[in-house]
Amino acid sequence: MDPIGLAATIVGSFLVPFVKEGARKLGQALSGETDSATANQMVETSQALWERVKASFSEPDDTNALQLFERYPEDMRPLVERKLRERLEADERLRTELASLVERPTPDGSSTGAQIMHAHTAVVIDNRGATVSGGRIIGVNVVESPRQEPRPGSD
Repeated sequence: MDPIGLAATIVGSFLVPFVKEGARKLGQALSGETDSATANQMVETSQALWERVKASFSEPDDTNALQLFERYPEDMRPLVERKLRERLEADERLRTELASLVERPTPDGSSTGAQIMHAHTAVVIDNRGATVSGGRIIGVNVVESPRQEPRPGSD
């Protein structure tokens, strides 16, 4: 996974909920949405990511940013994402370690994430385990090709 996507996934999908809710409340919230084994794994993954990110943020400015992130996770999210991205770009070992945590299959064998690269706009809807009835599901992929100028004499 590229550093930009990995940093955004770690901070947005794992650390913000973990910091906002705490491990116990996050586990309770997730257990209402998924089975207990998956909920426990997500809490454990969030905790492991948080500990590893904190360990990699060793400079005084970094620790200050994390302290503010703990108090204001939504407001500090862009700064923590940027700082984490910088570390992931510089440290292949850290990137591999954190990616393996994020990409670990859940106990039912499902993946925990999706990766979209080089997109201006993207939407991912995860309907695993959902029952859909009485309606239509329509999937559309829209890809805009680069504009090509006509060649001289091709009229």
